[in-house]
Amino acid sequence: MSIVIVTENQYILAQKIHHVVMNEQRNFDEVWSGGRRKTVKDHYYEIHVIYVPETTNANSNGLSRDDLRDCTVVIRGHVHAHKVFANLIQQIREQLPDQMYLDTALERMIAGTDMEILKNQDLNDLQEIGEDSDRSSKKVRRPRKAKRRSKKVLRKPKR
Repeated sequence: MSIVIVTENQYILAQKIHHVVMNEQRNFDEVWSGGRRKTVKDHYYEIHVIYVPETTNANSNGLSRDDLRDCTVVIRGHVHAHKVFANLIQQIREQLPDQMYLDTALERMIAGTDMEILKNQDLNDLQEIGEDSDRSSKKVRRPRKAKRRSKKVLRKPKR
């Protein structure tokens, strides 16, 4: 039995799905703009699918039945990432209704997301990017000129 997963970013033809994982990634990159250093927040999601590909005699290409493949998709935005992930899981559930491991952990994640809250978080992130773009790293101060000591202190007193 083969599993076919089709989304806007990927097409997978597999015998078995091992893992489906969605990771949230946040990076803070420093960019030079207009002679000033600005911090830019890069926020995205990675969806990893680890599977055993479907092999036939015609297209085996040296693959054995135990070879694992992975597919990684990078998606920006909370709402879009959750929609793609929910669509991916729904397709797997429709084709493999008897596998209960999907119904436990993934149902909690999908059911626990509210799209309105995610939209508000996206808007807040965009506003934070505008506010954080003026933030720069701490400036390094130049050392001050040391005051010269009086030569009187360094000379031995005359006796």
